[in-house]
Amino acid sequence: MLAYYDTGETLFCDSDIFINKCITKETLLHAHSYIEIAFISAGNGIHKIGNDDLICKKGEVYIINHDIPHQFIADENCELEIYNCIFKPMFLDYSIIDSKKFYNITHSFLLKILDGDVTFKTPKIALLPKDFTYTQTLYEDMLIEYTIKDEGYIEVFKADLIKLIILILRTIKKETIINNNVYIKNDLLEKAIDYIHCNYYKDITIEELSMMAFLSQSHFCRLFKEYSGMTVKEFTQKIRIKEACILLDKSNKKIADIAAEVGYNDIKYFLSLFKKQVGMTPTEYKKQNDTTLYNRLPLN
Repeated sequence: MLAYYDTGETLFCDSDIFINKCITKETLLHAHSYIEIAFISAGNGIHKIGNDDLICKKGEVYIINHDIPHQFIADENCELEIYNCIFKPMFLDYSIIDSKKFYNITHSFLLKILDGDVTFKTPKIALLPKDFTYTQTLYEDMLIEYTIKDEGYIEVFKADLIKLIILILRTIKKETIINNNVYIKNDLLEKAIDYIHCNYYKDITIEELSMMAFLSQSHFCRLFKEYSGMTVKEFTQKIRIKEACILLDKSNKKIADIAAEVGYNDIKYFLSLFKKQVGMTPTEYKKQNDTTLYNRLPLN
């Protein structure tokens, strides 16, 4: 049963747009008279939309049509961080997105929403890991523009929204043209990534990772960077440094011992890499006593 129906009257005070960011355990089941593009920037849970219960997680985008009941519920011992961009359909200039490059997608998917087809419920859109930071930057820019409301903010907001929609269209297009072999490869790449997460402190080789993915070493390296936005070495380094930050926060171990524990026996190399990625030395990091900083390191 709906907790409320939002007409947007209190949100659209001076324009046809609104954006916010919330951290929540659970939103109320509700529907609204506007279009919402929700971006999950942290956490995992369930998104109840219409009659469906979809597993939601960090890096997913949902386009929610008007009059569609929906609710976000975080997993136990977890909170969801959600950016909500809402707007009236007339806010967008259709000619910008009605491109030949995306004609089939916009007319079978996006424009059904913008034209008010309330029977159409969108699936979740899972962004590639390499697109996460770009998407979050777009939302943050829209949030800043909307909060400050400097001259021209609506135009900047609209430009960012168009960038976001183009990214969504590109993602959907890639999903519709790739075949089952690519889906399998992505699944194998995820397994390789999981393996790195579990064994980051070991000397992991490209050879063993490529064998796990049933790919040649050169092909694996190309696909891995395309999928994650990083080389295997860069990805492993970021995991190691993030784990080092956690150990600095939660233990009194010596820095040399922490370096060895995350896979670096060369303390000078570890110190140089740590400062390059975190912006300070391990000693400075421990002194600043911000136990959430490692969550903001650029590994998504």
